[in-house]
Amino acid sequence: MEMLAGFTDAFTLLNAFYVFIGVFIGIAVGCVPGLGANLAIPVCIPLTYYMSPIAAIGFLVGINKGGMYGGSISAILINTPGDVAAVATTFDGYPMACQGKGFKALKTALFSSCFGDTFSTLLVIGVAGILAQWALKMGPTEVLAVLILALTLIAALESLIKGIISASLGLLLATVGMEPTSGMPRFTFGFYQLENGFSVVTLAIGMLAVAELIKQVLNKGEFYRIITFKQNDETSKAQNRFTLKDFTRCFPVWIRSSLIGSFIGACPGLGSSVAAFLSYGIAKKTAGPCDKFGEGEIKGIAAPETANNAVVGAALIPLFTLGIPGSVAASLLIGAFIIHGITPGPLMFEEHGRAVAGIYGSMVVGSIACLILGLCSNRIFVKMLEVPKIILYPIILYICIMGTYATNSEPLDVYLMAGMAIIGLLFKLSGFSFVTFIIGFVLGGQFELALQQTIIASDGNLLVLFTRPISCVMMILSLLFVAWNIWSTYFRKRECTDPEAK
Repeated sequence: MEMLAGFTDAFTLLNAFYVFIGVFIGIAVGCVPGLGANLAIPVCIPLTYYMSPIAAIGFLVGINKGGMYGGSISAILINTPGDVAAVATTFDGYPMACQGKGFKALKTALFSSCFGDTFSTLLVIGVAGILAQWALKMGPTEVLAVLILALTLIAALESLIKGIISASLGLLLATVGMEPTSGMPRFTFGFYQLENGFSVVTLAIGMLAVAELIKQVLNKGEFYRIITFKQNDETSKAQNRFTLKDFTRCFPVWIRSSLIGSFIGACPGLGSSVAAFLSYGIAKKTAGPCDKFGEGEIKGIAAPETANNAVVGAALIPLFTLGIPGSVAASLLIGAFIIHGITPGPLMFEEHGRAVAGIYGSMVVGSIACLILGLCSNRIFVKMLEVPKIILYPIILYICIMGTYATNSEPLDVYLMAGMAIIGLLFKLSGFSFVTFIIGFVLGGQFELALQQTIIASDGNLLVLFTRPISCVMMILSLLFVAWNIWSTYFRKRECTDPEAK
């Protein structure tokens, strides 16, 4: 009865209104490069002082849900991810938008986000305790093994050799800043601003957005081409429909990516970016002969968007059951819980059972709100594609500069963004994977910390990776994937039999 009463509380008009407002704020902030839900949540926490606990937590969770989807909007339409977790969405989202299928790309991102979000929400309600026990077993050795598997998958997104080189350069750039164990600065060259390392936002905006702007400005024919999207045109309507065939293609990806995102989210410290990149890498390496990843493949949007949104709910599993946040957003929610007299942890279910059920209900309302608001706003956002590039690109460049500067309020970041844009352009022209470079950089800090902790704990014996059950499974999967990748690259011949994909 207490569970039912809590769900009923969540679906009252006032509480549902606060959740809808939270999702709206999240989408609006999330689509602005350099901002995102992690910035909006602490700013909005004071607004919850006079709300009920269910309304307050639902409002903040709604911001997180909306922000995660909002990051995909700018990633798809202007090749500028609103959040680090949306970087992988640019790889196929922006090419699809350039083909005049921006509305379809946004719908794919929306449906994938809602599926992953709903999946992880139901998982939180159903098996939170079981997954939390598994998450407790994820020590530095297991985290290192997961990251090795992720880097192995990601390094082979294109050519294996070029992928390894690109990922290694990304890992090298991630070493700039404070050394994690000694606390000594390295590779800063006297700039104190680099003691915290390169900003992921600076790197992503420079290599993805600004590099693409430069490339298209150099290509005058492409620069003056206008992407038309006539919502009343029958051809545009046909190519922007999310059909039953699209659903059947995406559904297996949704299931797999939801499981990946839920697992990553339940493991404290990994985060949505790891889930998005890992899911994208698996989707690409298990692709059929008709799938064209990097050229506007619908699965390339479905995989990362499902995974990074599955993290949103799953990250609350260790928070609710153990009092340990599974993500940055979950750690920010701790303050809101305490403000409203709720201490996250096992006793929360006994002392505040009705409030916990109400929060579960608010999460369900948040998923519904994200779907409704997303469908209502997509037609507005997609009109950005019809703006002539000669007008749109200066606006995008201004947004990139302001988003980069707003991240740390450092002018040096703007110069670093310009440098990253030149490097990104060189990567594009030379055929090296800038995608793999960025992923290597994003995972570099966590990889180094997990590696050092594992070395210290095992007295330098890295064979411990094969002596612990979870890490052993991950390492075996990595080795099997390398063998499968060599076989599929050099020995396996596949032909596309779908005439529509040719």
